Amino acid sequence: MSTTPLPMRLTYLSASEIPSRAANTVHVMKMCAAFAGEGHDVELWARKGQRFSPDVFADFGVAAAFQIRFARWPRLPLGLAGGAFALHVLACMRASRPDLVYGRHLPSVFGLACLGLPVALEMHSPPEDALRERLIRALLRMPRFRGIVVISEALARDYLARFPEAQGAILVAHDGADATPSAGPRPSRAPGARTQVGYVGHLYAGRGVELILTLAAAMPTFDFHLVGGSEAHVQQWAERAAGRSNVRFHGYVRHAELGRHYTGFDILIAPYQQRVTVAGGGGDTSRWMSPLKLFEYMAQRTPAVVSDLQVLREVVRHDQTALLCPPDDALAWQSALERLSQDANLAQRLSAAAYEEFERRYTWRARAKLILDFLARPAAEGPLPG
Repeated sequence: MSTTPLPMRLTYLSASEIPSRAANTVHVMKMCAAFAGEGHDVELWARKGQRFSPDVFADFGVAAAFQIRFARWPRLPLGLAGGAFALHVLACMRASRPDLVYGRHLPSVFGLACLGLPVALEMHSPPEDALRERLIRALLRMPRFRGIVVISEALARDYLARFPEAQGAILVAHDGADATPSAGPRPSRAPGARTQVGYVGHLYAGRGVELILTLAAAMPTFDFHLVGGSEAHVQQWAERAAGRSNVRFHGYVRHAELGRHYTGFDILIAPYQQRVTVAGGGGDTSRWMSPLKLFEYMAQRTPAVVSDLQVLREVVRHDQTALLCPPDDALAWQSALERLSQDANLAQRLSAAAYEEFERRYTWRARAKLILDFLARPAAEGPLPG
C-alpha cells in the first residue's frame, strides 16, 4: 500500500530537450504524466527544443496534466553547459519549496539538495567521472536525500560496487510503456499472407540493423519494416538495402502515432548487439540498459524475438515471454522468425504471457507507484524490491 501523501508538489529535473526524438525525452514526458496521474502536482524543468509548441503533450500521447518550464542551456562545451543549466535551475527555484525534487540531472539535483530540499536521483548509467562520483557520495550523506533509482539490476550492482554506503538507498525500476487496454489478441494471418516483421526504434550502431538486412536477404517471403531513425540514418541504411523489395524504412514517427504501425506487424524484433551506442554514436549501454522498445513490444500483444543479453533477461524469459537469440547468430534469428510464423499457438502463448507480465509490472503508472512508495518509506525500512 502506498504511503505517499496526496497531493504532493513534485518537481522533475531533466536536461532532456523538449521536444526531441531521443528516448530520454519520451521517458521524461511519460514519467511526468504518470506521476501526475497518481494525483500529484508535477512541474518539469528541462531544455527548450527548437520545435516546441503547446501540442508537445499530444506529440507524446500524454495528457497535459503537468507544467513544463525551461532553464537555459548555453552554447558551451557539454560539462560547462550542464553546470550553467544547473545554476539557472537553482536561481529559478530558489524560492520554490516542492515536497520532492526528482531528477535525472545530477548537478541540478545536488545543487537543490544543498539548498535543503528533499531530493531523489534517477540514473541510467554509472557516473562518468570522478566529479560525478563525488557528487553522489555527498548526496548519500545528506539527511534529506531519498534515494537513487536505476533502470536495471545490473546497474544497481554497479552502483553498490562503487558506493557500498548506498546499500538500502537504491531501487531498481525498469523502464515502461503505456498500457493498451483496447488491444486484443492478434487475429491469425490469412493463409499465404506474407509475414510482417517490425522493428521500432533508432538506427544507431548496435541496434541490429545489419542483422535485419541479413535476415531480409535470407527470407524473401518475409517483409521487414523499420520505424524510426534520423533522416541521415534512414538514407544510410536504405542505400545499403537497395534492391531489397522486402525492406521498408518508415522514418521517424511521432510517439503518439506508433500504434498504427504496431497493428500491422505479426512479429516484433529487438536485435540489440553486444555493444549498443546512444545518440551521437558514443557510449555503450549494453550492460545496464532498459530499452523502451522492449516494454512497448510487450504491450502490443505481439510475439517478439529479442537478443539474448543478460540485462534483457531481467525482463523477458526465453520461450515464456519471448524467443531469445544470440545477437550475432543470424541462423538462430531466422529459425525463430520462421517458428513464430508457422506456429500460431506459440505466438499467442508468448504474446499473452508478455502482456500479462507487462500489465502487472511495467506500465508507466506501475513504475510511478513503485518509485513513490520507495521514496515515501521511512529511512530505516530500506528499499522496496524492484
